[in-house]
Amino acid sequence: MPKNLLCLLSQVLLLSALSTTALASETDNITHRNLKTDAREWLNQRMNDAIEEAAMKANPKNSYSVHKKLFKSLGGLFWAKIEKWADEPGSPAEHVKFEDSIFRDVGNVRGDSSFLRKLIKFKSYYSPGIYKMDNVVFGADKLGHFLQLGYSMYLANEVQDNPKFKDVRPFHIRMADRLTGDKKFRDRAQSTGLQLAIEYSDFEENGSWGMTGPLAKSWADMAANVEGFKFWSELTDGPNPYVKRDTNGRWYQARKFDWATYVNPAWDEAINRSDYDPRIQGEIDKRFEEAFKNSRAELPSVKEVIEVYGEDTPKIFNTRYGNVFAW
Repeated sequence: MPKNLLCLLSQVLLLSALSTTALASETDNITHRNLKTDAREWLNQRMNDAIEEAAMKANPKNSYSVHKKLFKSLGGLFWAKIEKWADEPGSPAEHVKFEDSIFRDVGNVRGDSSFLRKLIKFKSYYSPGIYKMDNVVFGADKLGHFLQLGYSMYLANEVQDNPKFKDVRPFHIRMADRLTGDKKFRDRAQSTGLQLAIEYSDFEENGSWGMTGPLAKSWADMAANVEGFKFWSELTDGPNPYVKRDTNGRWYQARKFDWATYVNPAWDEAINRSDYDPRIQGEIDKRFEEAFKNSRAELPSVKEVIEVYGEDTPKIFNTRYGNVFAW
């Protein structure tokens, strides 16, 4: 077999295995909420550096080039590079060990939706990094959802108007979309705009990115996805894009990015709680309530979520737990 064909086959087989096992992350942001540093300034600097660099490197003659450069620098296959910011020296992110988390009793539970799922323990999906912005605490994985899956929803919306709209992601990521069913969902989607992003997020969290993957439907992930869709939609388009062309046709960053525009309490799984596989829901709920009583930290208000999403709130916020907190 030719070497290049063998390499391609190996990549396809690897993607197939990954797409049925290692998707998404679960974080614990209730056990430890008194983080020392507000991450807004640090995260803003990192994101603005990335946008500025993407604009500088983008091809002036290519309308998709800024998107491609930015996704390449911060995206990834199933875990985005932006999520690794939490592990960098000087990062304001703090970490909760699995053994101290609300998931510690269910770490050895395995999936049952496929042969490969049965080989993966729940704790393999755990991500320890968390950030704080104001009184919202969220997992580093939310940045990945914002950047990576937000682009998928932006792509789904754009191809509705222009079937030839270019997908800037690398081949292996586009191939993974076929294996996870994302490509099929986009091809069949009828909605547009925010409603499309919400429906797409619900599809993912009920499938490989959620219930059939890490055994959890994260409503906070859905909120991050939707906000990422908004960001990509205004990166180079709309009335006030982040990146524009100058009089010579070259791309430049026209305005600063601020995470506070997008991060809201719906990103915080302490109030926008996840649903879990029935086999592990009870144990996690018990540990959650224990951690909540011990935390004594101020939780963000759900009222801000309602202000952001209005009548769409029940599609993004898990109202099953709404009676625990003051609306």
